[in-house]
Amino acid sequence: MARAREVARGVFYWWRRTLARVSGYGRSRSLPKLARSTRERLHTSQDRVVACTTRAFAWWRATLAAALRWLRSAAPWASLGRAATLTLRSWIRPQTTASIGEREAPLVIAASVVAPLGASIASSLLGLRGEEALWAYIAGLVVWSVARLAVLLMLAAAAAVAADRVVLAWAVALPPLALSAFPGFGLAGFALSAVAAYFALSSVGASKSDALRLVAWAYGGHALGAAASTLASTLLAR
Repeated sequence: MARAREVARGVFYWWRRTLARVSGYGRSRSLPKLARSTRERLHTSQDRVVACTTRAFAWWRATLAAALRWLRSAAPWASLGRAATLTLRSWIRPQTTASIGEREAPLVIAASVVAPLGASIASSLLGLRGEEALWAYIAGLVVWSVARLAVLLMLAAAAAVAADRVVLAWAVALPPLALSAFPGFGLAGFALSAVAAYFALSSVGASKSDALRLVAWAYGGHALGAAASTLASTLLAR
């Protein structure tokens, strides 16, 4: 009886050790592998977050440094204020265009170009133009404005006016076209723009006769081209 009990106890201990070895083998092969895979995924995600954060910080720092350099050198706040004053003055009185210096000229030109475009967007927001009509108006505004500038530049040499001053005078004459963004005021905006161009060209060095000739070619050509385009559209629509 004692012998049988010892045999049974030995079998039980052998079975428990075998089961422990088998379970330990499974844990040693599967659990470390799962833990290692989890750690690798965690490290990969952390690396991606760190890399994205580093790139975003580097981009922000570079952008901020470029903005600070621009503010210190190209257009400090005092120059911006002076440019805004000269811009408004040239819009109200184009005869003062000559007082705009080379430093303020780019800002004046940019503001003058944006003015009619902003007015066209405002007219669309007010429901005066649909989306398709808005894009057609902006396309026509850009094409005709560039065409007038090309004519003025071609005739600038004969009028003994520097090309950069002609560009400035052309830009100063753009804001009145903002009226054409509203239905019924197109002709008034065109006429005021022509008058502004005449005074601006006279201010930057062109004689009165030369300024009148330049305006006649640029705006007269615009008027004839627009009339021909309207006539052709009317005939084709019939």
